[in-house]
Amino acid sequence: MYRFSRTNGFSLIELLVVLVIVGSIMTLVTVNMEFLVPSSRLNAAASALASTVVLAHSRAALSGSDVIVSYDLNQQIYQIILLKDGKPDPMTAREFPTGVKYLDIEVAGENKKTQGIFQVYISPIGVVRAHIVHLKNTDGQIMSIEINPLSGDVDVSDGYQEMNFIEKL
Repeated sequence: MYRFSRTNGFSLIELLVVLVIVGSIMTLVTVNMEFLVPSSRLNAAASALASTVVLAHSRAALSGSDVIVSYDLNQQIYQIILLKDGKPDPMTAREFPTGVKYLDIEVAGENKKTQGIFQVYISPIGVVRAHIVHLKNTDGQIMSIEINPLSGDVDVSDGYQEMNFIEKL
């Protein structure tokens, strides 16, 4: 006659208790991760805006004509406007994620822009006006998107970056 031992596994009650504990921990972790959402949205918005500027730079080089990056600080949107035969052909405007907005745009040789529409022309050879776009989220975090005037390189960084003296000229 064979005897079965109870020490070879876990009972159903033990497994249910473990599942309840793991479920409770996962719920606490998920609820406490909500604070990360605003910073993730800010990072995503800054990356998307930087990608749009890089795309505009590439489109200008490929088409052989000027391309405009338009920032609308009132409506909180941005878009690329292609110039075909001298006529504007706007691409789809992009909005920022919820809780992210323009703080200001610092432009070489001008006062900071806090409202209205600001347009930057990118030439086919890649020359663009030096400017820094500052974005802010609901938690007060700020990111800066800096566009290099000669190379068209785009640098995204945390915090409020001021335009340096040479770029201001």
